[in-house]
Amino acid sequence: MPMRGEISLPPLLGQGDNLPTVLNWRSTLALPRNPDFLAVCGFSLIGLFSWLILAMQFPSTDEMAALLNQF
Repeated sequence: MPMRGEISLPPLLGQGDNLPTVLNWRSTLALPRNPDFLAVCGFSLIGLFSWLILAMQFPSTDEMAALLNQF
């Protein structure tokens, strides 16, 4: 039994059991209401946008190598 605040995982499949082929839409549609999922998505978006801003500010490594080879 998981402790408070932990995510409970379904039991592993036994021998001879097949993987479920039907997608459980109820649990998929419940993800946006999960605060942990929202926090992970928020931090991922912050990282993505900060990488995008830095990538636009600095030239690519090929251009930097060509500029440094001039000296």
